[in-house]
Amino acid sequence: MQHTSFTSKSGPRLLLLACALSAASAAHAFSFQLTELGTLGQSGAAHASSMAFGLNAAGQVVGVSNTGGPTPHEYGFIWTAGSMTALPSLDANGVYGSIAYGINAAGTVVGSGYTTGALSYHGIQWPAASPGSPTDLGSGNSFSMAVAVNASGTVAGQSTNQAVRWVNGVMSSLPGLGGSVSGAWALNDAGQIVGDSGLSGDVTSHATLWTNGAVTDLGTLSGGTYSSAWGINAQGHVIGYADKDNNQNFTTGVLWKNGQMIDLGTLGGDASEARGINKNDWVVGGAWLSNNAVEHATLWSGSSWLDLNGAVLGGLGSFAYLELATAVNDAGQIVGYGKTLSGDTRAFLLTPVPVPEPSSYALMLLGLGLLAGAARRRAALLR
Repeated sequence: MQHTSFTSKSGPRLLLLACALSAASAAHAFSFQLTELGTLGQSGAAHASSMAFGLNAAGQVVGVSNTGGPTPHEYGFIWTAGSMTALPSLDANGVYGSIAYGINAAGTVVGSGYTTGALSYHGIQWPAASPGSPTDLGSGNSFSMAVAVNASGTVAGQSTNQAVRWVNGVMSSLPGLGGSVSGAWALNDAGQIVGDSGLSGDVTSHATLWTNGAVTDLGTLSGGTYSSAWGINAQGHVIGYADKDNNQNFTTGVLWKNGQMIDLGTLGGDASEARGINKNDWVVGGAWLSNNAVEHATLWSGSSWLDLNGAVLGGLGSFAYLELATAVNDAGQIVGYGKTLSGDTRAFLLTPVPVPEPSSYALMLLGLGLLAGAARRRAALLR
């Protein structure tokens, strides 16, 4: 009787497969499905572009899109379940557009745009019933911008170079750190607001936290003089960026957590930035590569930056690279923008791909063991 080769080869093959599965478990701890969000431009419009700045728990995304073509216009957008819709501007003539920066769980959107005739630039709020009629949030002078909105509808932003908040549509200034310039860039559902404020003389500015009217200087990294805060989660953990050597052109992403200021590092280049954080302390942003020629979108989850360009299943599609991640929700969805192969800018959405739990791998390996035992018994019968 001819001896089968099953016994001699199946053991190593199953062992290699088991090792590969274990390696896959570690290598794909963070894997994402990439969605290009498109633009508001007509089909084939030259140099149409888009950038995503915010998203909510439902996966609705907001940002800005340039229509491209011979007469380009920029409009804020909301993207829901594969469809991008332009948000109406304050300009009655529809010539001057808007930018959408933030969206809350209910779908209320905030941003900014020009009034009719571009006489001034105001913060805007759009109701959840998209696209909805825009509400002019007004300004202290001729300029304001609304950047973030929480579950209760409180809005954070800037007016005439001062950090402000809107509560029930009424704007009020936030106290600074002694300088004349400040800005509020994010807030959480508890009403804590973060941003930055100039110090006396406006020589530099520091990351700032506002809690129940009290202002806190979050400080800088050792050897640095500048910092700015761009996100805060439900636990009050704050992210942003700061310089190390009194050079604001070279900043690094930072996380303020439990009284500590953590340097998030880089991808080998001179700089990085943190732009969003979720309840699990996933921090997203961007970091320059070692040659400082390009910035890549990144994720930090407790140790070091992960280049998101290498965490996309199936490749980058029409993208040459993902440039900057701007927001992350509690489900782990990430938005931002990148460069396409044709050189245009496009908004993207990354959705986590579930990885089997360790128990699932254990069951899988147990199954492989049972198969190996059956193979040995079969081979013994064939001898």
